[in-house]
Amino acid sequence: MKKVAMLLMIAVMSFPTALLAQAGGTMTAPAAQAGNMAKGEHHPEIRAAMQHLREAKEVLQKKAARDFQGHRKQAIESIDQALEHLRQALETEDK
Repeated sequence: MKKVAMLLMIAVMSFPTALLAQAGGTMTAPAAQAGNMAKGEHHPEIRAAMQHLREAKEVLQKKAARDFQGHRKQAIESIDQALEHLRQALETEDK
């Protein structure tokens, strides 16, 4: 239970960090992602946050020992909503 909660917390905390960095905060993209910016990638932090969310969702779906009184299901639904919002944000930026 602690491992699942920790992974979900990391994914959720990555989301605002990515937005802060994109909004002009002082945080920078990891070195592996910084190379993407030179290739036309404008939002590597958002894409990284999306990947973290997908990984957290997979852990919840495949490795969670139980439903935690419905909280696992709610967490998965929240991750899906966050991913959709981020996808729409990137789509809007591309237009």
